[in-house]
Amino acid sequence: MKTRSFFLCTLASCFFGYAVTPISAQAASPTIDLITSFNIPEPYVDTDAFSINDAKTIVGSSDFGDGNVQGFVRYRNGDYSVIINPNEAKRYTVASVINNSGLIAGYYFPGHHIRGFFLSNDTYTDFRVPGACTTYITALNDADDFAGLAYFHQSDNGCNDLKSFVSIGGNITIFTVIGAGVDFTQAEGMNNLGQVVGFYGDRNGVHGFLRDADGTLTFPIDYPGAVATALIGINDKGWMTGYYDDTKGIFHALFLQSPTEFVVFDVIPSRATYFGGINNRDFICGTYSSGPLLAHGFIARVRRSSGD
Repeated sequence: MKTRSFFLCTLASCFFGYAVTPISAQAASPTIDLITSFNIPEPYVDTDAFSINDAKTIVGSSDFGDGNVQGFVRYRNGDYSVIINPNEAKRYTVASVINNSGLIAGYYFPGHHIRGFFLSNDTYTDFRVPGACTTYITALNDADDFAGLAYFHQSDNGCNDLKSFVSIGGNITIFTVIGAGVDFTQAEGMNNLGQVVGFYGDRNGVHGFLRDADGTLTFPIDYPGAVATALIGINDKGWMTGYYDDTKGIFHALFLQSPTEFVVFDVIPSRATYFGGINNRDFICGTYSSGPLLAHGFIARVRRSSGD
């Protein structure tokens, strides 16, 4: 793999600021500090950060805006490696998650339907949910359990039946949020307790959900007044991350200590700030957009007190 340095942008040298807004003015509400932002060095390339492990290694994807996408790993020192699945039929590989052993998972386009993959050192291994025509791996824990979403054939209507799955100890469970008008269920993050977070859509919009290891679902999880709420990451403390869309079409990053305790985080100036994964050392990766054509990755940290 080719390795080179990211362009790093620190708080001391960047043009942007950030804002943190607890949903209430409780003294115990945590704060979130922006640590740094970064970009893939190729010009005019979107940098989307999806997952961060305890060593602060980040994976994500860089979008060239012409249908070509490649994955990346960003190391703690700012160096990075490109991830391009050797079996891709076109330039489309997304690295969506990394665990503490360095195992990476994601999805790529092999020529027909999207397929999941695992990357260990330089070895790629394909994965497809049995019976599914398309598989996306979006979540992974330290036991190598994982979760994601899959499309299945729906009678003669093609590959359009979207469901989520979780694989624990090699046993795959397909699940959906059941309710009036639910159109889809999308798993996005998983911790070492087997809890999964994600979002689903119904006739009233998009909502977050939490699935416990025993299959118990907590839903809907909605930021008050939001048009849409999506949960993307969860750590072993049960802290969750994601984003919401307001009535003006602006996206704001969300941190949740519980399904009803929210902290909003915005990179300023930006019309879109998203949190990706959160690790067990309280670091979060995310993405913000400085315009319609350029997205930047960033790292933030949750602080429960000034001494943290």
